[in-house]
Amino acid sequence: MWLFKNQHQENVAHNPWLAYYKPNPKVKLRLFCFHYAGGSASVFRTWANRLPEWVELLPVQLPGREGRISETPIDNVSELVYALRSALKPYLTPYPFALFGHSMGGLIAYELARSLELSGESQLALLMVSSHPAPQITLDEYKIAGLSEESFLFELNRRFNTIPDSMRQNQELIDLLMPMLRADFSLTENYQYKPGKPLACPVVVYGGMDDPEIKESALTPWQLQTVGAFNMRLFRGDHFYFQKSSENLLNDISSRLLRLAIPE
Repeated sequence: MWLFKNQHQENVAHNPWLAYYKPNPKVKLRLFCFHYAGGSASVFRTWANRLPEWVELLPVQLPGREGRISETPIDNVSELVYALRSALKPYLTPYPFALFGHSMGGLIAYELARSLELSGESQLALLMVSSHPAPQITLDEYKIAGLSEESFLFELNRRFNTIPDSMRQNQELIDLLMPMLRADFSLTENYQYKPGKPLACPVVVYGGMDDPEIKESALTPWQLQTVGAFNMRLFRGDHFYFQKSSENLLNDISSRLLRLAIPE
């Protein structure tokens, strides 16, 4: 679930931002995926074989984890989007593309979509956001990025129940991962929404019916962020619903991408 549950990484292409990327000779559409706070691109590594054969999957790997563990993680959305635009530019043409992001990844995907559309050169066909409130919504959340190490880890486990005993008992591992974890939560907790032009592309929002953090009422306002079509789909499960409902989620994503690549 978290980075420390899967630290293995295969040899990847020369672009460090695109872990597990494999060029697809049948590509008609590209799908960029952005992971959640504390996560890594490996969460999407099996998706390529579960999507239509003409979808080229590009899991995005942020600095500070897995093969990029020695790099300084980025804790600011604007800085990250600037870096992403440069790193992903060669892959944004000639095919249309979609963005999918879960939790923190949803926020990153949204801000990248805004930046690309403002440039007037985007072939963005669809934005899919999972388990993240609409950007204009401010949740009354207890900020944890600046807490002491012990309190920070306690809050992480209380909210998401994802800290195994093996990590809590391994100080060397904690020291290795703490900069990335703090940066990810700083990125989301310090985010400030700036009103602007709604997206032109369609927006699809996903969520877990039993998510204690992100309620349906926080997802519905995403419809104000697009002048295109808006859809919302909830699955059984909590904040990480897709780990148990991945087949349903991928079936839904596939059907939406099919309509983009082969219009009815």
